[in-house]
Amino acid sequence: SGSVAALLSDYQGQLIDSIREPGQKLDWETVRELRMPFWLRSDDKLRQIAEEVGQSSYRESRDILKAAVFFLAAGKVRTLRNLAAADNTESGKKFFKFLTSYDFSSQRGRSAAEKNAFSLLRKNKYDCAAAFFLLAEPPILKSAIETVASKMEDLDLAFMLSRLIGKSQGNGMLGFGSPNAFAFGGVMGGGGGYADTS
Repeated sequence: SGSVAALLSDYQGQLIDSIREPGQKLDWETVRELRMPFWLRSDDKLRQIAEEVGQSSYRESRDILKAAVFFLAAGKVRTLRNLAAADNTESGKKFFKFLTSYDFSSQRGRSAAEKNAFSLLRKNKYDCAAAFFLLAEPPILKSAIETVASKMEDLDLAFMLSRLIGKSQGNGMLGFGSPNAFAFGGVMGGGGGYADTS
């Protein structure tokens, strides 16, 4: 009922501001608990929140790969690349090298992103795998959403990706609203190539 009231509210911006302290960045735990992707009407505002969550995630974990899915949802590829460049951890260096080695709109780049996503899936690094599916241009959105929904069991994040990335691709909210919204456990494939970040 709270989500319905928030959806119908004319003061959504004020609602969000009341949730956090001045200058505070929202984290994913808070956003998910409040079901924001389902009731926040403005896609632009939701993108801003996705970026905030990415910043919070990176600040807390110091792992750029853990934050990548949120920056990609927000469409902030340049921000993601800049943070990876400044990340002096082994994981950050490898990720930055990967980001700068490929044109992800090319067949070679898309293939590399997809193969590495499947490699990360086999290592049970589901959030990182979803990010690699999203690196491809256009994103391999169906596989990213299936990974988030079935492997991470995070429908809020899956819905946010569908809203922000699906709409930008002209696909509407991919996967939602249909009887077979997600092929649970259906993400399959092979490949490799990305150096293990562990």
